[in-house]
Amino acid sequence: MILPIFFLFALPVYASSQRSYQDYLYQYDQYRQNLTDFQTAKNTYLQFQSLAAQTDAYNKTKLFLTQRDNLFKAYLLLLSDKLDENPGVSPNDKGTYQQLLASESAFLTTNAQQIPGAISLNDVTSLSPPFENQYKTLQRDIRKVLIILALGQLTTLNNSFQTITSAAQAIVTANATVFPTQKQATINQWVTQIQLKEQSYQKQYADLIDSTNKFDGYDVRELDQKYNDILKGVTNARQLLIDGASNLIELKDELKYIN
Repeated sequence: MILPIFFLFALPVYASSQRSYQDYLYQYDQYRQNLTDFQTAKNTYLQFQSLAAQTDAYNKTKLFLTQRDNLFKAYLLLLSDKLDENPGVSPNDKGTYQQLLASESAFLTTNAQQIPGAISLNDVTSLSPPFENQYKTLQRDIRKVLIILALGQLTTLNNSFQTITSAAQAIVTANATVFPTQKQATINQWVTQIQLKEQSYQKQYADLIDSTNKFDGYDVRELDQKYNDILKGVTNARQLLIDGASNLIELKDELKYIN
């Protein structure tokens, strides 16, 4: 029986997702305890082969399999709430990925509903393979949503950056004849540097979208590599926005004085 390692992806938590986050933490604590109990009961049964050990293994396996489904359902609900509260994710993407999460959650619900009907250890053990077969798809879809959330955060930052950049550009244009020639040349140079950072960001973001659209597969290690590569790209794109914002602060200070 495969015992999947559940990845604790870091997510910022806001008020709207606080309840689902706390439920996820609770379900994870329950999962760890059930996993320990299951492993202990399984090892005891394999060692002694007694009827008492078999019954204990049967009961602990049912609890473990049920809690495994509950844990993933809790995490999917948390991701769903994170999608709802992320203003940088488009309504179309929210609909697409909410549907994806709902489909995965429905599978987990159906899988969990079969567990109480298992009347023997062999019966309950036979219920694990469907989850194990779905596990790779589940891990892929979770990473897809996490990527969309990260891109949504980038979009929100970029929207703010664009607003401030437009305001600064308007001030520069309106006062083009006010500043001394040398200072105006410096301002123009700085504006150009900020625009270059913005262009670099746009290219980086386009590459991230392309990588996201190609994100697929069922090998968890390969998915992890692709996922980590995309997150590195997100970090680099975010740094471009941070650097651009720092440059805008310098520009704002330079525009305070005529000389």
